[in-house]
Amino acid sequence: MNKLLIAFFAAALAAGCGRSHTSSGLSAGEGFIDVPGGKVWYRISGSGTATPVLALHGGPGFPSDYLAPLTRLADERPVILYDQLGCGKS
Repeated sequence: MNKLLIAFFAAALAAGCGRSHTSSGLSAGEGFIDVPGGKVWYRISGSGTATPVLALHGGPGFPSDYLAPLTRLADERPVILYDQLGCGKS
C-alpha cells in the first residue's frame, strides 16, 4: 500500500509539469492519475513555500470533502487533497 501511495503522488506531481509551477515545485490545479483499477482524483491548492500538506481522508468510501477547510492553509503552503479509488470523484 505504501508503495502505491508513493507512486500515486509521484505521478500527481509529474502530471502537473505542464502547469505553472509554484515556488514549492507543486502545481496548483486538479486532475486524475491512472492507477490499476481506475483513476484517482487529486487537487493541489495554493502556492507558498512552506512544507506541503497531504490530506489523507478516512474511509473506506469516505471522500475528501470534509477536508476542504484545510485549503485555508493554501496561502502559506500547497494543500493536496485526493479521493481514494472507488469514492468521491475517483
